[in-house]
Amino acid sequence: MDRHKLCCATQMSFCVLLALLLCGFTSSASAESINYEIYALHRSGDELLAKGTLTYMPRDVQVVERVSSKHGRFWDKSVRVWEDFSIGASVYREQSLCGFGLWIQKGVGGFSWDWFTQESGNTYRKLQGGGRVRVVLAPSKAYEELVAIEFLDNVTLRFRESLFFGDTHHIVVHKGSVLRLAP
Repeated sequence: MDRHKLCCATQMSFCVLLALLLCGFTSSASAESINYEIYALHRSGDELLAKGTLTYMPRDVQVVERVSSKHGRFWDKSVRVWEDFSIGASVYREQSLCGFGLWIQKGVGGFSWDWFTQESGNTYRKLQGGGRVRVVLAPSKAYEELVAIEFLDNVTLRFRESLFFGDTHHIVVHKGSVLRLAP
């Protein structure tokens, strides 16, 4: 084999190897999507602020570690959906995950908490307003920890700018959306 053909063959082998490596890396950190609508609630009617699909990677998940005397160490994990609106969950390591809360964050204030209780297996139902999700848990014999939440129905998450007033915003997360909290 002449020198030119050997060089081309070596370059082609390198390109094939690089492509295989890149495919391997992207499959372990694949993109997820959240299809959403965000509403401002007014006495005169609801105002659609934004509608779309957020495609995000695990590196886009914001993680804040917290410690409490009651729960020990836990993590608030969220994804920014639009402008200053994020959706997330507080993730605890528990022996048995009988329920969990999802929340909306808007800027630095307000209140949001929608509780999901176990219906059967890895399927959970929203207590107020309805809707079902399926969870993926971290593989561990010592504890259960949320890794991902797949929306089986359209689910409305509620936000209040003040504890003293009713809901001021809703985010409707559409069926098929996935909130991935860990790779």
